[in-house]
Amino acid sequence: MRPARTIISLLLLLAVAGACGSGPTRTAAARLAHPASSRASHPRPVSVVSQRLAPSAGAPAGQGPVRLLFVGASVTSGSGASTPAHAYPEVVAAQLQAAGHAVELHVIARGGITVATADSWDLAVPADVVVVQLATNDFNRDEPLAAFSATYNDVVRRVRAASPRAQLICTGGWNDPSNVNLIGVSVADYDAAAWSACTIEGGRYVDLSEIYLDPRNHGPVGRPTFQGPGDHFHPNDRGHEELAARVLASQDLSYARAPEASDEGVVAAPRVAEQALVS
Repeated sequence: MRPARTIISLLLLLAVAGACGSGPTRTAAARLAHPASSRASHPRPVSVVSQRLAPSAGAPAGQGPVRLLFVGASVTSGSGASTPAHAYPEVVAAQLQAAGHAVELHVIARGGITVATADSWDLAVPADVVVVQLATNDFNRDEPLAAFSATYNDVVRRVRAASPRAQLICTGGWNDPSNVNLIGVSVADYDAAAWSACTIEGGRYVDLSEIYLDPRNHGPVGRPTFQGPGDHFHPNDRGHEELAARVLASQDLSYARAPEASDEGVVAAPRVAEQALVS
């Protein structure tokens, strides 16, 4: 009986050891797949760019460049677009350039991040138009609405402090507004919190649900994109164009900002990473 008991005890110990050994491996893999899941890590944006575009023919005299700042997650970084030029921030910049404006474009974004991570970034980039697109991942990760609202308020307060006279545009989440997450909060609830924070700071809210629900703005799955094969969730080139159109319709560039010394000699420039923008 004792040898039998000894064998059974050894088998039990091996089973326990095997279970303990497999757990951390799965956890580590999950964290690698979602590097932004830990707020303490504050990952550097994968899309931190600066671009200066010379005005097209017929630009109004005496105007400095229109300074654009986009802050967001995967959609803002261009996910789903075939090329960087088809990402909606670049489409907005190109449309303004075609309309005769010199443009200075800044994009600070990383796929998968929540508003808490964005709140850890250096957002003190002076701008004339600021576009904030943060809500989708907080819904997906079941962030409590009160925490999301407080942190979103802080993000828009900070960009407003850096650019007191900027036109502030806040978009809703890229999702079906009727969807409800595991804590019982709908996409529409997160959108309402973004609308409230943006309104308090004198901004304009842009709802994206109509664009998201249009199947023409998604897919096909596996399409070539500059970030790899495209999925069904992120907007395709048509979706990015629709996003850009909504942003352009929400801003007013009828003012004339006097050029600054740093505006002299603005010429077309390639997409350049600005590592110093984010700590």
